[in-house]
Amino acid sequence: MTGIFVLLVFYTLYFAAPVLMPITLAVVLSLVLSPVVNHLAARRIPRPVAAACVILCLLGFLSTAIYALSEPAARWIETAPQNLHQVEDKLKARLQEPLAALEQAYGRLAQITGLETAAPPRPFEIQRPSLTRMLISGTPEVIGGIGGVAVIFALLFFLLASAGLPRKALYLIPKLNNKKQARRIALAIEHDVTIYLFTITLINIGLGAAVAITLHFLDVPNPLLWGAMVTLFNFAPYVGSSISFLVLAFVGILSFDSLWRALLVPAAFLGLALLEGQFLTPAIVGKRLNLSPVLVFLSVIIWGWLWGVAGLLLAVPLLASVKIICERIEALHPLGKFLSR
Repeated sequence: MTGIFVLLVFYTLYFAAPVLMPITLAVVLSLVLSPVVNHLAARRIPRPVAAACVILCLLGFLSTAIYALSEPAARWIETAPQNLHQVEDKLKARLQEPLAALEQAYGRLAQITGLETAAPPRPFEIQRPSLTRMLISGTPEVIGGIGGVAVIFALLFFLLASAGLPRKALYLIPKLNNKKQARRIALAIEHDVTIYLFTITLINIGLGAAVAITLHFLDVPNPLLWGAMVTLFNFAPYVGSSISFLVLAFVGILSFDSLWRALLVPAAFLGLALLEGQFLTPAIVGKRLNLSPVLVFLSVIIWGWLWGVAGLLLAVPLLASVKIICERIEALHPLGKFLSR
């Protein structure tokens, strides 16, 4: 029965993604932005007005970012096949001498062993999928549509304007019969989840800004685009960082003829990512919220399979939120320990 229940949950998450994904995004965004709304409400600004102001600022920022980055992003995506061939040509030019030496060694070995009469290996060609298809595949179309965006921001407004709505859901848990205890636990959970998501968002923005500034001084084209990419992908540890590293290695080889300057681009990102992941985030977030790397990796893979790019970005915030909830509810303490590093 347990296996059937798990399968039903996965099927529901997969097929109901057009409905569940906007709701999940809105809830996560409300937890990230609620400290700002709370601060404005403490200044005697009506909460609906504060929520509307925050959402308008968010829409303005996103619109400006999309307007500024859409053209270079579209240009890079459209020219990705040609750029890939250029990178291959550059790598072949760099590796021509080592490959020639390897071919000569193979020829000598063939003469010694008598393999020169064997049939030559068949040439093969790697089929390269479209970069756009790789990034967007698995993501329901509702996220890219006007309707999905409207649902996200409309629900976001109601969540920010009505304080305490997420915590009321905990009152439905049968174990929390004491309303005062339920309120105390709900307030603690909401506070911890909000602070965690808000802090992680600021850290990722800081990492993206540091990468953009570093790439600017390295004379890499479109540094803001790559900084924004790093900010988004850093919400998906391991997988997101690996994608950012490979993309920046590709950009470095394409942008510079010198091999050491090309390798300096991904090396700079790797140094900043290690500084953030090994020192900055543990020092700010604390060891209490450390998650098991195995479960983080599995969560990113599973949510990415279910919801595409949006799932990749939401996987770790959702996993961390579950861990925080488990730590606050006594009956769920074993699950919280299981999720820990």
